[in-house]
Amino acid sequence: MTTPEPLAKLITTARARFPDLMVHRRLACWIFLRLLGLIFIIAFASLFVQVEGLIGEHGIVPASQLLDQIAQNTDGVPWLKAPTLCWISTSDAFLRGLCIVGMITGLLLSIGCWPWVSCFACWLCYLSLCTVSQQFMSFQWDILLLETAGCALFLIPLTSIRPRGLSTFRYHRIGLVLLHVLLFKLMLSSGAVKLSSKDPTWRDGTALTYHYQTQPLPIWTAWHMHHAPRNFHAFSQNLMYGIELGLPFLIFLPRLFRLVSAAGMMGLMVLIMLTGNYTFFNLLTIALCIALIDDRSFARIGRLRTILKEKKAYRASREMRNTRALIGWPLAIWIMSISALQTAGACNPAFTFKQWPKPLQQTYLSAMGYRSLSSYGLFRVMTTERPEIIIEGSDDGITWLPYAFKYKPGRLDRRPGIVAPHQPRLDWQMWFASLSYEYPRPWRSQPWMLPFVLKLLEGEPAVLELLAYNPFPDAPPRNIRAGVYRYTFTSPEEREASGDWWKRSYIMVYLPELHLNK
Repeated sequence: MTTPEPLAKLITTARARFPDLMVHRRLACWIFLRLLGLIFIIAFASLFVQVEGLIGEHGIVPASQLLDQIAQNTDGVPWLKAPTLCWISTSDAFLRGLCIVGMITGLLLSIGCWPWVSCFACWLCYLSLCTVSQQFMSFQWDILLLETAGCALFLIPLTSIRPRGLSTFRYHRIGLVLLHVLLFKLMLSSGAVKLSSKDPTWRDGTALTYHYQTQPLPIWTAWHMHHAPRNFHAFSQNLMYGIELGLPFLIFLPRLFRLVSAAGMMGLMVLIMLTGNYTFFNLLTIALCIALIDDRSFARIGRLRTILKEKKAYRASREMRNTRALIGWPLAIWIMSISALQTAGACNPAFTFKQWPKPLQQTYLSAMGYRSLSSYGLFRVMTTERPEIIIEGSDDGITWLPYAFKYKPGRLDRRPGIVAPHQPRLDWQMWFASLSYEYPRPWRSQPWMLPFVLKLLEGEPAVLELLAYNPFPDAPPRNIRAGVYRYTFTSPEEREASGDWWKRSYIMVYLPELHLNK
């Protein structure tokens, strides 16, 4: 098998025109893959302690119910519509087993053992769980993790089996290019959607005066940041725009510009980590940024200069190289084309999916079920108030006791804690549910809310384990209701006087009193 002449010429031209982009990333790629393995371990471990209560046999939204509905409503092969290993089983043991396999293969990836197979296994297990978890695993970082792993499969040579040191480590340039394109799409889209949404707070520089207080799970530093001067918030917002809208373009420029881009974007991720709980998202973005750093920068550190100069002979067979050129590059070009269209849509809302070229529309629709190619953009519209749903139970309809969640605001004197990189997915969904409190019958906008309340009325142990405190340890309550409260940070004077981090005021009924008919 020989490489077609036009494709061979294209590859040769790319190597000649972009030598700074195409080579010298050995240590960066080595670190990136180990960080990716660590992030998979974190993601699977976080889900392991929640999966039974969320989607288990007696969970809030059992995975078996979703797959049964898909099987009944699909004429063709159901697993093509919902690609998941859970077609084998949806038992609690199998769901936990997927998490354990994911942690093991994440460990193997982090130590460089069978890296391609390990990365593929991590991707497959995580996709399987995302597919059946519905809203509980529909976050942008879940898709970002899958897309990053998909790009990493292009980065890792298929022939890599045993752990390799730096002197024998190899990577494919095709995967490196895809990682750079993904980082470009992620960062530029995150900045562009804030402007294209025409949200007034992003336009007038006041968004961050609300952000620290209204973000899903604040930490205690957010209280201090919230009370910073307004000019500081405006400066921080402009700095963020500079990083998200300007630095991504430096990714594809010569070395110095690329290093500035990496430093700026990593710095932004660190600042976000210090003021909010955003699971593994920031760590994953930092891993993508590390792939921008070339070996010359790392060579300044101790023995790395000597190690990086070593390069033991290794070359894939001609058949392997030609197969990679014939299959890998066309697929990578398709991925980059989709990413370019998604980024264009984030920058210009008038550019919709219907305007995509027909072949790309059809192929993208067929690949959507694999959740590995997506658009991004967090906080498109800034929330300017913090409603919180407080769920209460009662045995007599007179005395009502609140259920306490592990991490979301509840008690006024509880200090906002550090949760990340763990993601308490029920707590996060409660934040989203509270934003729709003004809708008629707002619980209907969250399909999981009524099943969750029914599990509390039944006293389901797996679901109660997702909470911090069950006020009815002996038997479930006869009635449950939910109200909406407006939470705001206390002022420094109020906190000094009362010790409270929050203050609240009642807004309205979220869920009327419910009870089981027995």
